[in-house]
Amino acid sequence: MLEFSKRLQHKGVKVTLVITRFFTRTITHIPSSGSTSIALETISNGYDEGGVDAIVNGKMDEEYEGNVQGTGEDFSVETAGSRRPFRALLDVGLVRTTTGNRVFGALKGALDGGLDIPHSDKSFAGFNKESKQLDAELHRKYIYGGHVAAYMRMLMEDELEKFQTHFSEYIKKGIEADNMEEVYKKVHAAIRADPTAKKAEKQPPNQHKRYNLKKMTYEERKAKFVERLTALNSAVEDDDDE
Repeated sequence: MLEFSKRLQHKGVKVTLVITRFFTRTITHIPSSGSTSIALETISNGYDEGGVDAIVNGKMDEEYEGNVQGTGEDFSVETAGSRRPFRALLDVGLVRTTTGNRVFGALKGALDGGLDIPHSDKSFAGFNKESKQLDAELHRKYIYGGHVAAYMRMLMEDELEKFQTHFSEYIKKGIEADNMEEVYKKVHAAIRADPTAKKAEKQPPNQHKRYNLKKMTYEERKAKFVERLTALNSAVEDDDDE
C-alpha cells in the first residue's frame, strides 16, 4: 500500500492480520541520491519520489524495468517472467484528490517504476473531462517540470525581483527554464541507478542550545523576589507622588 499524508511523503506499507510493516519512506525534504536536492512539492518531484518507491519497494527492477522513457501516456506493467510485479494500493489519506494533484505525480512515477497499482488516468494532469482523454503531451510537460519552467519565464519577464527570490535555490544550483527537462532526465536516470536516500553528514554543534530555563538556587530565587518587590514598591511610590 502506498500511503500519503498532507506533506508530500509516501511510505511502502504491508498490512497483515498480525503486523503492519513499513518498507520505505520518502519525503520531499529528504531527497534521494538522484534528486534535484531542492525540496519541492510539485508533480515533477512527486514523480521522482514515486519512482524511488517503485524501485526500493519492488526490488524487481531487473525483471520489471517499467517505463524508462517517462512519457505522459498511461502505463501499466504486464506480468512477465517467473514473478508477478509488486502490487500496491494507493492510500491518499487526507489529500484532496483533484485532477493533477501532485499525489498522482507520485502515482505515475511508481507506475513507470514498475509497480502494479490499480488506477485510472482520469486523475492525471492533462486529462480532459469533456473529451475524456488524457493529453499525454501535457502530462509529460508536468512530469519534466515544464509548468515550473513556464512560470520561471513569466517571472523573469514581468517580476525579476520576485523571480530572484522565489527561485533563489534554482539560481544557486544553475537550474534554468531552458535546461529544466534535462535536469529531470538526469534525476530519473540517477534514481534508477541508486534510489537510496543519502543522509547528509552534520557536524555536532560546539555549544548546545538551551531552551528551558536554568534552575535557580533558593538564594537566587529569594534575591529575585526581593528585586521584583522593590521595583513594585518603587512604582507605587512614584504613582503616589504624582
